[in-house]
Amino acid sequence: MGYFLAHLTRCLAIAEALKQRGHEIGFLCVEKDQALLAHNGYEAFPVYSPAPDDVVAFSAPYHYQKRYLGAVFNKISEKIFKIKKMIEEEQLIYQRFKPDLVIFSGKLTVPFTASVNEILAVGISNLSMLVDNQPACNVSSDVAGQMTIELQFQKELAPLLGHAVLQSDKCQLYLKLIAMIVPGLPVFENKAALPVVGCPALHFVGPLYWSGWDAMPQPDISKYRHKIVILVTLGSTFPFPALVDLVLAAFCGDNYRIIINMGGPFLYKVTRPVDNYEVLPAICLRAFLAISHVVIHHGGHGTTMEVLRAGLPRVMIPFNGDQIDIADQVEKFGCGISLRKYPADVSQDELKNAVDKVLRNPAYAQGAKRFKDELAHWPDSGMMAAQLIEAHYARAQQALLKHSHSSQSA
Repeated sequence: MGYFLAHLTRCLAIAEALKQRGHEIGFLCVEKDQALLAHNGYEAFPVYSPAPDDVVAFSAPYHYQKRYLGAVFNKISEKIFKIKKMIEEEQLIYQRFKPDLVIFSGKLTVPFTASVNEILAVGISNLSMLVDNQPACNVSSDVAGQMTIELQFQKELAPLLGHAVLQSDKCQLYLKLIAMIVPGLPVFENKAALPVVGCPALHFVGPLYWSGWDAMPQPDISKYRHKIVILVTLGSTFPFPALVDLVLAAFCGDNYRIIINMGGPFLYKVTRPVDNYEVLPAICLRAFLAISHVVIHHGGHGTTMEVLRAGLPRVMIPFNGDQIDIADQVEKFGCGISLRKYPADVSQDELKNAVDKVLRNPAYAQGAKRFKDELAHWPDSGMMAAQLIEAHYARAQQALLKHSHSSQSA
């Protein structure tokens, strides 16, 4: 799995179900997650993964990348992601752990290294796209062909694994046998933007929920009575923590209570002397959603699905490619408003007007309720994913056997 929190919790949700079904689980992880994984009873192998600053703009629109990366963007063609190091460490772990199946999330080298090593693989992803058809964003015609961070990633990856993939029919077969677990609903996901390695089978399982969230802090309900509760949750991939200052300025009245949930590398530091908010870096999100009236968030897929499950209206300020796609889907179904501009350019009035609109117009709550009602009857997503993975593995084994017989006959 990759660096960010969504990668960790999605993998843990599926690992818990697979463990219950008797499978041995190991984790190829970043160093920061090793202690948590060991605490939860898993063997963890820390390996190199690009730091957040290297990949947080991945699949953001071209002009967003150029502005966010600044001077770095002008030298993007010289950027080294250390993909060779990633490949070597992944292959070393395969040799040590000897997996029958690799499940990957947010680690773009893994489907290729697994296939080269003739190991079956299953991905976990949503509206974002894998490296073979990046960039995820719609690059406008006037900048088409310009280097972007994902194209530079491709440029570095291709000579290291491209030859091995192209020269091996067996490797290409393993790539074609990759399936994708989609932690969302078929009606919500934009199938045209789903990750593609070949034409993978897509299995929609609904929001993947890690049980560890239930041990996180829960709200003291008495603190929020008779208040308009605004939950601000910007995930671990949104690199604009100063946006919280904008929220505090827009909703400074005594009738508001603001809950700020931020984790990962982009932590918010208090700079405004107001007293109607609290900063909570790790919470039981479902419990806090239950006492909230509206959510301001970045358009991350995990947060989006949980807000849909809670049936709440929201205002989104997306930054990178899949967040923008997700915000489009949310607006399409009338569940919230997306402020479509570079996050640092959003004004206090724009934010306040958007929040007031989704609170006062019942159509937004009604749009969200559609998904709340559907998800209320959704089966356990982790267990569904585990069963789908087992079934896919059996089918893939049969396909490999058929291919072997055909090769022998030829």
